[in-house]
Amino acid sequence: MENILDKNNKNLNIVGRYTWQDDILYLGYSASYIEFNFKGTKIDVNLLTDLFKGQDGKEDIYHAWLAVFINNNDDPVKRIELCNKQESYTIFESESEQEVTVRLMKYSEAAFGKLGISAISIEGEVLLPPLRKARRIEFIGDSITCGYGVEGICDLDLFTAKDENPMIAYPCQTAKLLDAEFQLVSWSGIGIITNYVDESINEPLQDPWLMPDLYEYSDGALDRLLGKSKFEVWDNSRYVPDLIVVYLGTNDASYTRGIKDRQEYFANSYRKFIDKVRTKNPKSYILCVLGSMNQELCEIEEKEVLAKRAEGDSKIKYLNLPLQDEEDGLGTDAHPSQITHKKIAKQIAAVTRDWIGW
Repeated sequence: MENILDKNNKNLNIVGRYTWQDDILYLGYSASYIEFNFKGTKIDVNLLTDLFKGQDGKEDIYHAWLAVFINNNDDPVKRIELCNKQESYTIFESESEQEVTVRLMKYSEAAFGKLGISAISIEGEVLLPPLRKARRIEFIGDSITCGYGVEGICDLDLFTAKDENPMIAYPCQTAKLLDAEFQLVSWSGIGIITNYVDESINEPLQDPWLMPDLYEYSDGALDRLLGKSKFEVWDNSRYVPDLIVVYLGTNDASYTRGIKDRQEYFANSYRKFIDKVRTKNPKSYILCVLGSMNQELCEIEEKEVLAKRAEGDSKIKYLNLPLQDEEDGLGTDAHPSQITHKKIAKQIAAVTRDWIGW
C-alpha cells in the first residue's frame, strides 16, 4: 500500500489549525480535518495519541476521537476512539474499485487527547482534491463552540469526550446554513480574563490558557506537551476568514459575578482581544455573540463593540443570544443541547445574511 500523507501532496485538503511534527500531521482543534478524493479498494490510517490524563487522573474520558466521513454525508460512517498510543485502522474497504470522497475529522477538542496521523495508506490512487467552499468562517470560543456535552444529558451523564460532536454544534451548523468552510479555535472552560472557576474561588484561573494567548499559536497545547521553549505562531494568512464569530465571556462571568472592578477588567481585556483579532484579520467581518448560558457580560460586550463601530470599524457587530430554554433540553453540565445549538446557528446565519449579504 502507498502512503499518501505528505505535506507537499497538493491533492490533500487540510482545514483547521494543524501542525506537522516531522512527518506526522496533528489535527488540533475540534472539527479540523483532512480530506481527499480517492479511487480504489482500501484505505488504512495510522493514528497516534498521548493518552491524556486530566486533573482527576482519569484517562478514558479524555481520549481523542476521530470521525470518518465518506462522500460528504452529514453523519460519519464511523467514529474512532484512540485508546492506544499508536494503532492502524481500516477506514474504507470495498471488493470492487470505487471513487469516494474521504474526510477525517477530529471530533474531540484540543484540551484533551492529541490526534496525530502518521500515515494514510491506500490501495488505489488519489484524485484531484475536493473543491473548497468560497466562503470561510472562523469560530473563536469555549466549550459551547467545541460542542461540549451536546450528545449528553444534564444530571444524567458525566462528561466524556465521546459526547463532544462539533458537527451538531452551532459552528458547523452555521457554516452549513451559510454554505461556508469552518475553522474552530476553541477550548473548554476558557475565557478572556479567567477560565471557569467555582463560586468558592475568588481569584481568576489563568492556567493553562486564556484565549488571548491561545489564539496566537497553531497548537500551543501540542507544543507544550512536546516541551518546546518556543511555540509555533499561527500564520493568519494560511486561513483568511470572511467572517469571524467570537463567542466568549461565559466562563469569565463565573469570576466577575457582578463585581464592578472585575467587570471593568473584563471590558478592558475584551477590547484588547478584539483589537488583536482585528489586527490579525484586517478585512474580516467580526460578529461577537454571547448569552446562551448566562447574560451577565452581554451588555458590556455590546458596549465595547458599539465603541469599535463608533471608532470607524463598520465590519464588527454584536448579537445577544437568548438564554437557553430548558424545554429544549440541556447537555452535559447544563451545556446547550442540539436543539439550542441549531437555534444559535439560525440566529447567526440570519444576522450574517442581512449584514454581509450571503
